[in-house]
Amino acid sequence: MIRKKESDKFGPLWRGGEWHLSDITNYMTTGAFLLLKHASENREQWLRRFYEIGKEAVRPRERGELSGFSIPAAEHRSKLVDILRRGWC
Repeated sequence: MIRKKESDKFGPLWRGGEWHLSDITNYMTTGAFLLLKHASENREQWLRRFYEIGKEAVRPRERGELSGFSIPAAEHRSKLVDILRRGWC
């Protein structure tokens, strides 16, 4: 869906024109610094959430809960490994 009007949740519209490498790097730099600013202003929440994610990642799994993938017969293995390799790069 293409938005045609600015709103509180979607704005400002790009009116067309040229884009340069400096425009892209300015957007990236602005985004990176805003992320760092948010993390510094909300340090406790960020650290708590990272801790929770890490703790969840290493907790013992319950019976029947997914903890890994089993790659079945050899005829399917090469196709699955190829898909995983393409996704990795």
